[in-house]
Parts: sequence; structure tokens; C-alpha cells
Amino acid sequence: MKYPAVTFSTLVAIFLSTWNFQAANAAEIVLKYGAFGSGKTPFSTRGTAPFRKKVGELTSGKVEIKRFLNTLGGPRELYKNAKDGIADIAWVIAGASRGFKFPRSTVLSMPNILDGYTNVQANTALWRLYEKGLIRADYNDVVPLGFASMSATHIVTKDREPTKIEDLKGMKIGVTSGLTAQTVKAL
Repeated sequence: MKYPAVTFSTLVAIFLSTWNFQAANAAEIVLKYGAFGSGKTPFSTRGTAPFRKKVGELTSGKVEIKRFLNTLGGPRELYKNAKDGIADIAWVIAGASRGFKFPRSTVLSMPNILDGYTNVQANTALWRLYEKGLIRADYNDVVPLGFASMSATHIVTKDREPTKIEDLKGMKIGVTSGLTAQTVKAL
């Protein structure tokens, strides 16, 4: 079945590749975590950084998750690179991944679906959909460690924060999915 060129922009997932843990004979295991961006986002500073630290603490330093920022692939390659073992763990924006890999998970990409719900509620809903098997087929070649969803209406800027639609005039806007691109063009 051919799917439309709409991909999932609101799901940010971390995947564990099919790395063979039994093959590690050393006292310390270092997992390569592929990420992109500045490393200063809340997802990184309040999400993955504490997670990586906690893994080290819980394993008494025997397991380290070492972040490789912008070196093991960008948003379009990290899913494949985790699946292929280039990265052991990857921060993946499903809508940015090559191909339409997550057709069932696009439920949160529907316009206004997250209105009135917090990101925590959306993340919980995605995890429950996965646990119940409703979106599990999207992840048949990786193991999701978690889901994070955010409103498709976020605009992240470097220089100035837009407060009204007119502030966007002349700005270049990057998007993570076809659906988001269509929305931006319409606006």
C-alpha cells in the first residue's frame, strides 16, 4: 500500500537498535546515542540527559550512554542508523525519517488532535497505543524506549520569538512532515 507523503511530525521517539548486549564482555558497556541539534533543548536537558545519568547510576557506572551530537546522522538518517547499528540509541523525529515508516503513529498529526491535552497526556496515549499493539507494527525492527509528543504548532526560532502571524513574514520555516508543510503554506 502506498501512503501519502504526510509523515508524523509530533512524535519524537528514542529507539534502541538491535544491538547484541550479550556480545559485550567488557566490564563497561558504552551505548552510542545519536542526537541532533544544539543539545540545549528541553528534550535534551530535561529528558535525555537525566535519563543517561540515571542509567549510569543504576548500573553503578557499568553502562554509559554517550551522546554523539550531529555525528551519527541527522533527523532524516537516525532511525535507519539506529536500526542498522550505527547508533545504539537514537532520538528520532518520525516525520523527519526517510520514507513513511510510521503510518499508524500519525494519529497525533491530525489537526487539532492535541488541543486541550498536555504533552505528558499525549506521550502516555502513544505509549498505551504501543502497549495495546495498535501502533506496534510501526516499530517492528526497533524497540522504542519512550515517546514524546509535542504540539505541531511549535515554532522554534534562533533570533526572535513570533507573537503574531505577521511576525513570520520573511522567515524561513523548517518543518518535519508533509502535513506540517501544508499547514505552514496555508498560513
